[in-house]
Amino acid sequence: MHQQAGGAEDAGPQRQPAADLAFEIIGDPTADGVDIVKVFAQAAARMGDSVWVGYVADGQPVACRVRVGNHPVHSGGDRASFAVAFDAALLRSRVAAGAFHPESFILMDSPTGWPASDPLPGPSRFGLPVCQVPFRALASRIPAFPQGDRVVALGLLTWMFGYDPTLVRRLLENRLAPRGCRYVSAGLRLFEVGWRDAFRFVPRPFHVGRSSHAMPSGRVEVMSGREALALGALVAGFTACVVRSDHPVVQRWAQGYAALGGRVLTMRDAFMRRALTGQCGGSPCLVQAADPGFEGPVLVVETAGAPVELEEACAPGTAGVMLGMAAACGVPRVTLRFERAPRADALWYPFGVDPLVAASGCPGGARPVVLAPTTVEECYHFMDLARRIAQQYRRDCVVLVDAGLLGAVQAWRRRPGSALWAEWLGEAVVDENGRVAS
Repeated sequence: MHQQAGGAEDAGPQRQPAADLAFEIIGDPTADGVDIVKVFAQAAARMGDSVWVGYVADGQPVACRVRVGNHPVHSGGDRASFAVAFDAALLRSRVAAGAFHPESFILMDSPTGWPASDPLPGPSRFGLPVCQVPFRALASRIPAFPQGDRVVALGLLTWMFGYDPTLVRRLLENRLAPRGCRYVSAGLRLFEVGWRDAFRFVPRPFHVGRSSHAMPSGRVEVMSGREALALGALVAGFTACVVRSDHPVVQRWAQGYAALGGRVLTMRDAFMRRALTGQCGGSPCLVQAADPGFEGPVLVVETAGAPVELEEACAPGTAGVMLGMAAACGVPRVTLRFERAPRADALWYPFGVDPLVAASGCPGGARPVVLAPTTVEECYHFMDLARRIAQQYRRDCVVLVDAGLLGAVQAWRRRPGSALWAEWLGEAVVDENGRVAS
């Protein structure tokens, strides 16, 4: 994740620029636990492109939409331009759902093992032209690597988009390194096979127009908005969180947070605590029960729904008993709230909702401090800023995140915290202890 930004090299013939392009990986994109989509997205971000990644079917890795552009992209777009298909049955359902343009084409494994040398589309499949690529035949040259055809596809995509193969090799090597040198060697050889032979099977290459902004120099961070929020929460000191929604967007974020070492608690845990002890089982109390030494703000994660209520009384028979608000328990909350979350099976951007309306609080009461990140870098740092504001002023804070930002993959140069606070807080400053002072 922490690497120098690589320079580009000539990876093939001149590409035609494309301002915005979406494609899909139909089937499991992982090769022995390594998600080739994440490697591709990191390479694209380091090359200066804007990237968005989203998984279909409740976040399970069975189909993935990737959108690449020279301007910030925060959704999967409308329809995809092509697909790399490993699952014919799932491809049928995606075509039926209208996921592709009429002029799209499909890259599928050749049933005969090695197609003709002409890379023009052949017979149609589900109404779309098919380009046969011998993914499995190429991967069989190195049989020791499970699902090596996915790594071959990564090499093919690298050639299609004109990305620096040296950069992609380095990213892939980092992903494979924990498995040992034999896996690293096999994976890199599979990537080379796909990149070297791509021109024989792909009808045309793509080249997304590079952004006019210069690539960040020095030490570069690359991650998705989802990863930035989870890692930022842990770095800020939120070792546990309370999840108040069963929405797939929230559950997938919680899975990533737990994979990084965080502890995920639910409102069911709060009800069980109250039934066993007879005490308030709200958000702060629940986290304090999990960590007796906990004294700071508590992190609550939810999605769009009822407005953020700040003055619920902590009295028997009220909802405040279970929520444990700051006014009742003396512990401020930092609420990570996902707005405009799409359906589990939809990747299209749902317009028409103003997320700030949900953060107005109860009539007559103090409004929470609202932080609304618009970049992945802000997602990472706003978690720490929200905790510091809540801790110093004993006031609830809402980090309001558009769900479309979760799949965005962006690169930024690491900067000292002092420069960040000065840029975001204006007249406010941060003292040596990291507290916000006006």
